[in-house]
Amino acid sequence: EVLTGQAALNQAHEELDALQTAMRVLNTEPEGLAEKLDALIKQNKALTKKLQTAQSQLAMSGAMAGSAQGSDQSQAIEDINGVKFMLLRIDGMDIGTLRSTVDQARDKIGEGVVVVGGVNEGKVTIIVAVSKGLTKQFQAGKIIQHIMPLVGGRGGGKPDMAQGGGSDPEGLGKALLEVKALMSA
Repeated sequence: EVLTGQAALNQAHEELDALQTAMRVLNTEPEGLAEKLDALIKQNKALTKKLQTAQSQLAMSGAMAGSAQGSDQSQAIEDINGVKFMLLRIDGMDIGTLRSTVDQARDKIGEGVVVVGGVNEGKVTIIVAVSKGLTKQFQAGKIIQHIMPLVGGRGGGKPDMAQGGGSDPEGLGKALLEVKALMSA
């Protein structure tokens, strides 16, 4: 769209006003605006990563303490037919935090299967991690494909890590317990 005459001048004034507002808010001159924005974006990314890590650690400790019903967190790890298994439901966390929680749980249990699921903003996310030594026995991608219809969704992944999303939060509990049933079979 091409502007001419007074419309072009009005547009230029609006853009200049927006630029001056941005410079005032960021406390910088025009030549330093790009650098200031770049620094703020980098700082925001770093803070977001720190927040995700803190949320994951909080979720992990809270979920494990709750499922352990005491201070001994190792009780949250179950043994199913000789395989270590950890199941965590953590609602209200974004996908990055859930992934970070899966990584922490996998590090904690070592050789085993970890399932983390939760509802955030009405959407269901489930992540399954299987240690490399168990992928012949249990494949994360196949587990996800089996359970995701229970939450009105689908997913996929590799034998050692898979995730899925769905739209039916009511089915999350059943889907998570279905993993336990699959491992017991």
